[in-house]
Amino acid sequence: MPSKKKETSVCIRDLIIQYWKGDKNGRKTIREISQCVKVPKSTVFDVIRKYKFTGQLRNLPGKGRKPKVSTRDVRKIQRKLVINPFKPATEIQAEIQNELRVMVTPQTIRNCIHKGGNSCRTARRKPYVSEKNKKRRLAFARNFLNQPPSFWNKVLWTDESKNKLI
Repeated sequence: MPSKKKETSVCIRDLIIQYWKGDKNGRKTIREISQCVKVPKSTVFDVIRKYKFTGQLRNLPGKGRKPKVSTRDVRKIQRKLVINPFKPATEIQAEIQNELRVMVTPQTIRNCIHKGGNSCRTARRKPYVSEKNKKRRLAFARNFLNQPPSFWNKVLWTDESKNKLI
């Protein structure tokens, strides 16, 4: 198993570059810098080379993992959601795998949906109330309309769905 390289701190890198650039006494060689800072010559050389190439002492950000789906594929996923907004991510995943031949997880599908500004929520199901029961409920409400609040504290409610009268 290859050993991990120990990262040199920014202050040591800065010190190496200061010695390399020189001062009123002149520049120092890589060997002299290595002895002053107490790091290997290869480290001094790598720090100087990186400074010449980038002009910075800090580490540059990494590129990260390449995405499994392209922007074109993301748009395709979002179009599928426009057609049927209640389709689960697992079904969309199966369709995408068949069409694009790309192995993706349902979480990847959800991430693509979130990129488009949509959410992966399904609508809450409300119980169906027939016209007959709507009329009965309205009659019940009118019968007990003028009851005091103490009367309603004793009532046990099992169905608290909201219905609008139009």
